[in-house]
Amino acid sequence: MEFLDRHALASAWVALQRATDGSALQSDSQWSAIQLNMMCIEDPEQAWGSVVEIFELSSDPWVLENLGAGPVETLLGLHGQFALNANESYMSEKKAFLGVLTHVWRDALSPEVAQGLTSLTKRR
Repeated sequence: MEFLDRHALASAWVALQRATDGSALQSDSQWSAIQLNMMCIEDPEQAWGSVVEIFELSSDPWVLENLGAGPVETLLGLHGQFALNANESYMSEKKAFLGVLTHVWRDALSPEVAQGLTSLTKRR
């Protein structure tokens, strides 16, 4: 699958989180959620790059909550060790990313990944 420009994807995803139900903005931005979900499944490295771009683009608490409960949780669920390593590496530079991880539903993860996430967040 060929993915679109990362900044355009991140911008549209952020806009989608802020859009009201049934709005033109929601309709125009919906592609970004589909694209990012596909990336989480097919290309976790690309998806992680988009997660970082979204985090650096927005400090809106609602956007960051959805980032944790959405693509970050999906990456952890599908690509556990890769995602744990990516989170740990990024958090060494951006400690504030810990706030995103608080929105990951650990019950959706394998026991090993959930334990790894708990260990990672306790160290910070």
